[in-house]
Amino acid sequence: MIFTQVVCNSNLTSEEFIHKILNRRWTLMNPDTKIHQIRVSSLQTQQHFGSLGKITYSNNSHPSLGENVRKWHNDQSSFYIVRDDLLHPLVNGNKARKLDALLPLIEDHSGTDVVTCGGCQSAHAAAVAVSCAERGLKAHLLLRGEQPPILTGYYLISMLYGNVTYVPRSIYANREEMLSLHANSIGGSVVCLDDLLKASTNDNSGKSNILERENGQSSNLKKTVIINEGAGDAIALPGLIRLVQYLSQDHVLGKDQPLKIVVDAGTGTTAVGIGVGALCLGLSWDVTAVMLADTIEGYKKKEQSLISEFCHCFDLPMMHNGLVNWVERQHPRKFGNVLKGEIEACQQIAQETGVLVDPIYTLAGWELASQLAQQERKGGAKVVMLHTGGTLGMFGLAQRYNGSVAPIGKIATGTVGIGKIATSVVRRGGRRPCIGIRNRNFNAARFMRFFPVESEAETCDSDDSQEDPSFDVLEETQSKLSNLSIKKKPKSSVPVELDEDADCLEIDAPVFDANEERSFEIVQKIIEGCQVEKLKVEQCKLYLRRYGLRLTGKKDVLINRIKEHISIKNGEGEHKYPASSFVMNCKGDACTGDVVMFEQKVYEMYNIASRSATGPPCGQRVVAGRIVKESYGAAKQQHTFTIEVLWSKGTKPLPPLHPLLIKGRNLYRLKTMRQKWEDESERQKILSEKHARGNVARTTRGARLQEKEMKKALRTNRLNLEGRIDFTLRRSFQIEQNVGLMGINHEHHGASYNMSSNTSRQDFDPQNRPKSYSLQEVTNSSYLAGGHYQGKRQQLCRYYGRGGCHYGTDCKYMH
Repeated sequence: MIFTQVVCNSNLTSEEFIHKILNRRWTLMNPDTKIHQIRVSSLQTQQHFGSLGKITYSNNSHPSLGENVRKWHNDQSSFYIVRDDLLHPLVNGNKARKLDALLPLIEDHSGTDVVTCGGCQSAHAAAVAVSCAERGLKAHLLLRGEQPPILTGYYLISMLYGNVTYVPRSIYANREEMLSLHANSIGGSVVCLDDLLKASTNDNSGKSNILERENGQSSNLKKTVIINEGAGDAIALPGLIRLVQYLSQDHVLGKDQPLKIVVDAGTGTTAVGIGVGALCLGLSWDVTAVMLADTIEGYKKKEQSLISEFCHCFDLPMMHNGLVNWVERQHPRKFGNVLKGEIEACQQIAQETGVLVDPIYTLAGWELASQLAQQERKGGAKVVMLHTGGTLGMFGLAQRYNGSVAPIGKIATGTVGIGKIATSVVRRGGRRPCIGIRNRNFNAARFMRFFPVESEAETCDSDDSQEDPSFDVLEETQSKLSNLSIKKKPKSSVPVELDEDADCLEIDAPVFDANEERSFEIVQKIIEGCQVEKLKVEQCKLYLRRYGLRLTGKKDVLINRIKEHISIKNGEGEHKYPASSFVMNCKGDACTGDVVMFEQKVYEMYNIASRSATGPPCGQRVVAGRIVKESYGAAKQQHTFTIEVLWSKGTKPLPPLHPLLIKGRNLYRLKTMRQKWEDESERQKILSEKHARGNVARTTRGARLQEKEMKKALRTNRLNLEGRIDFTLRRSFQIEQNVGLMGINHEHHGASYNMSSNTSRQDFDPQNRPKSYSLQEVTNSSYLAGGHYQGKRQQLCRYYGRGGCHYGTDCKYMH
């Protein structure tokens, strides 16, 4: 590349020009950064199955810089890495460099609010939120898509530091209009960064007037500044030029040493800024950027736009294009996708060097730097990689793949107990300590089983923006206690019946496997192409299952349900069903077709056994929904409603069209309001049918319970009667046997009975019971004739009524 003097047609010298750009306030106190040296080795004895192949690394965290950079020669390949990822725990990498000159400029012009946009896992949005909070500015973040179910990574940082608003993808596509509308809704005046940058420079003198605050700074008027996605503006370039000036100092990398600068490119702003800085300082640096999110034509167009805007703002002659060498990634793919082996490569780099890279951005720069280092080891130009940070994106990546990252390492099996599987410090390569399981051999197959990645042939849609990707979020992978099961049994097809103590039941969406996820991505493409009508029945049901919606109805019904779900998901639910439209009090009665609104308590915990909420309530939420089904439980005849949620506010809001089961008595207790029907007489007919069904159900249940009670009573009486008869006979035989053999008389009852002399023991054996009996009078008593037996007299005991019969149950008279 032939470098030209930027200011050849200007009255300013190169030093004056650099002073003009850099004479300003900065976010970073100084431009210093750490530089490490990474040695690259190709060893056949070690096996690595990641995308890096059989390559190992080692890290020299205190290399000799300055003059030694040019003099150092070694047969071993190596490259330098600028550790901008260590600038700040949350705001690091190229995000910190882009905001270096931007935020003080906003402060100098009395800005109060900042509006920007990005994906849910946008490192740029999180960096803006944190930086604004540190400087007393209010950050408004427009994040694309729906709210993820899990707070993690940059999304968590954005929620903690900024004011987050979720924007449907259809609206997010027009970013410029979206940012402008939201900025106007905040109030006050709205300005763009270009206007601030132009106002900060005096065209006549060329001296910076940024330190001069506006006279209206002390006023309470709001001034909202719009920052484009990824901070891809000309105002981001001075921070990168400042970095180039620091790196070109004699005690760092020097000015005379030819270097190959490697950087990963999202929007391409960082690469263009380094190229402009190298050109302005007259450095022999070859800037190579790995294209990640666009085509080479798109990046060249972006480069030309940034250079033109920069020259216009600083009153410079137009620079030539071609400052950056744009190259394809080693393994091209759709932006945001992760290929097989790249997770293992990031793990290998982290364990061997202590440098954390991510497979979306920085791994691409690392791969190119390793390749160039091996090519230039014979004394060519030194290779320097700029670490652009963004390592918290690994949390979003783990969430994208079901949020299930297995422990890295091989877990010992056999008799080793849990207590023995402890972490220990193991030295890898004799230099860097790393924490791992006692057995440090990496089981790639096991890791990939828990952390699935896509093959090179797979090209699925990505939600990623050009600067910061927001990964696909699986709404159904929510760790709720109500979704757990005591035993691993398949779900029953019988409808869920609410228990007596349960107020309501929320139905969760199922978890998809890999094949279903790929099929769902195809459905998403069809929907995004506004071709919902072309969906097949199975595709419709796949979409509805994905969001846990009802599957009943024919194809036209399913398609209308999908359309309604998309519109409500885009924020139109409350607009179609405003709270002011719920004016009718249900007065303890509701039916299918009612659009109702009620307020209910929300509990943090859920009891699996009783299917009821436990503990104190954690808040309240307002639910507006449509009653789509009513039923009576088979066991208890409880009146249960199924409500499709149209919108929900408050604690733990429910997703659109979420089927919520709630008992009728609880719905009435919540003082439910409803919308007025166009034809109230139609509603009365539905109510009459509902009441008739209820009466029939209650009558049927009453008859069934009565029949059950009668059967139970008959069964009890029969058993009691059989037991009483059997007991009476056995006791009577025993008494008469004792009387006949021992000659015992019950004198208190009157004359005794005389037994015939020929009565034997076998005559009183219950097994040889006589068939007939006869009574004969002998004197004034009745005696048994020979061979005959008389049972217990059917006569009441005269002492039993007085409470004086001491024989109790042994008495031969009736009690």
